[in-house]
Amino acid sequence: MIAASLLGVGAPSEAPAQRSHAQDEPALHLSIEGLSKRFIGADGVLTALDNVSLQVRRGEFCCIVGPSGCGKTTLLRIVAGLDTHTEGRLELRRYDSTKPLDAMVFQEQSIFPWMNVEANVAFGLDMRGVGKAESRDIVSYYIDKVGLGAFRKAYPHQLSGGMKQRVSIARAFANDPEILLMDEPFAALDEQTKSLLQEELLRIWEGSKKTVLFITHSIDEAIVLSDRTLIMTARPGRIKTDMPIALPRPRKVFELRGMPAYSELSGRLWAQLRTEVGPSSSTGTQP
Repeated sequence: MIAASLLGVGAPSEAPAQRSHAQDEPALHLSIEGLSKRFIGADGVLTALDNVSLQVRRGEFCCIVGPSGCGKTTLLRIVAGLDTHTEGRLELRRYDSTKPLDAMVFQEQSIFPWMNVEANVAFGLDMRGVGKAESRDIVSYYIDKVGLGAFRKAYPHQLSGGMKQRVSIARAFANDPEILLMDEPFAALDEQTKSLLQEELLRIWEGSKKTVLFITHSIDEAIVLSDRTLIMTARPGRIKTDMPIALPRPRKVFELRGMPAYSELSGRLWAQLRTEVGPSSSTGTQP
């Protein structure tokens, strides 16, 4: 579940103390220049990513939207160090050597079925040798943050899909990475549960101001969550559009969707995406 450096830990009782940087010092956290990824198979060379360049600033919430097969997940895996690129340059800048550099939350439920909620959330801390008392405080803080206080002793088979994703999010934040990488973590959930978890994520992120790179198929989700949304082309994936999401924070998901600015951003992003989604672009229906 966690693709992270095993270093350091923050203090849960003052979760904002893990953060203090983003607005005062908007330095780059991730820089990618001319990145390409090619796979060699029986049918020849497949180019998944072609000349991708992007930057993400410290404390920024950045979403990437694109059609299926455009290389979004491949790009995130390369950033996480789970895959390698063929060409180009990628730099992840570390600002706090006491913290893990990154952690990843996957689309599929990836918590350990033999561990209860507490043990799952504590996994990264245990791997780094954090003391039991400190780990217990951190785990308790984030379990409460995601609304699972009554389920801390429950096992995954006793939890709904949405609750399992809450555990995944709590585990990632508890490990206190500098950069949080999220690969469509809410894609398999029903709309009501998805909206609730979007609000939970926003609430935790508002307190932490961690750098987030978030992959999604949904324009709606990108607008609700991000400071900037990047649109990718169909394969081979390239960055087509880089659009600021200048909506006020803190955000309430359902209130946000009723704002005229939300509708305007949705229309602009869809105009950029619709030509990349194949035959469905002719229907005029937003995915």
